[in-house]
Amino acid sequence: AAGVPLSVDGDGVGRLPIEIEAAVYFVCLEAMQNAAKYAQATRVRVRLARDEDGLSFQIEDDGVGFDPAATQTGTGLQNMRDRLAAFGGDVAITSAPGGGTTVSGRLRVPERVRS
Repeated sequence: AAGVPLSVDGDGVGRLPIEIEAAVYFVCLEAMQNAAKYAQATRVRVRLARDEDGLSFQIEDDGVGFDPAATQTGTGLQNMRDRLAAFGGDVAITSAPGGGTTVSGRLRVPERVRS
């Protein structure tokens, strides 16, 4: 239900605590909705990767992009930041007019679930 063709690369990520999965899901969903609603994107790609102490992810679209320095942050973008910050994570938004947008995030995985 992304509204544009979507590919997901998450092989080998495995399961995580539900609260971490929910936070990442929320950020990915918000980024996909933004791509469909504002970016005029024709494709979206989601990548998930694990390392020994964390989970990183990217949501990349091929839309019209925007100038982050000249664009007022909406509630959706702030909510993404807040959602990850609640778990000690962070989010970065990279974009340029005509160059698409990439939303990147990283969360540390609690030691009890590291493999």
